[in-house]
Amino acid sequence: MKDINKQEKILLDKLQQYIHHSYLAQFIDAPFIDEDKLFLTVALCNEAGLPNEKVESYCLTSMLIQVGLDTHEEVSTSNHLPDHKQKNQQLKILAGVYYSGLYYNLLSKIGDVEMINVLAQSIKVINEHKIEIYQGKDQSKAFFLNCLRKIEGELLRNMAQSFQLDYWEELLPEILLLKRLNGEKENSRKQKYSVIYQHLLNMVSDQEKAGTMSHETIEEKVFNLFEEYIGVTRQKIDKLLEVSIENSIIRDRIQQIINLHTNTLHQIVEEG
Repeated sequence: MKDINKQEKILLDKLQQYIHHSYLAQFIDAPFIDEDKLFLTVALCNEAGLPNEKVESYCLTSMLIQVGLDTHEEVSTSNHLPDHKQKNQQLKILAGVYYSGLYYNLLSKIGDVEMINVLAQSIKVINEHKIEIYQGKDQSKAFFLNCLRKIEGELLRNMAQSFQLDYWEELLPEILLLKRLNGEKENSRKQKYSVIYQHLLNMVSDQEKAGTMSHETIEEKVFNLFEEYIGVTRQKIDKLLEVSIENSIIRDRIQQIINLHTNTLHQIVEEG
């Protein structure tokens, strides 16, 4: 049995080497690497029984794409930034393109046209659903959750589909959706408001006809929506996990991830 934790550490080191750029490092922070997502990608590739060379290529390429997409989300849409911040934002756009573009080079080395197509299609779907969130034309809960699920989980879902791993195709997007929902909830506590938060704020305002509601009341309703969505997603994950994952390392790590991102909610339920 392969040591998945060791594989993850080796790949994390290689990933950090790939994304380091001496010029970019002078002006922007090093990009965030989601180690849970890296672990899940390593686990998926191992479940598919891939040789070590492909495990490394697929994990590094999918994570480079993810880092690029995440970097683009950090770009401000404000038209009123001082010059030094405008340069910072421009470099973030270039960095995102640079990180994402590295994956072509990696996959071309092993001539994997099929996986290039899988990942390229994933990027297309992710960006389409980001646009849907930005536009905010559909204010339904189902639409919102589906968009966020696609944004967070489409890369791994498409990879699992290409490996014909139906169980993982369904499980992984839900885990990543849970992580994003909890992250957005925690950021809203710290008044770090994102496009996702703004979408829910607009949704509550429109549905509640909130002209006479205080801003604090609307914010509380948004926070409650995050809690509701986290609870629904956790229930779906728990149902999926009734099917046992044989590898105990993978099973325990997945349980740690979902517990971490629903801990507060479950404490409230248990105490109630």
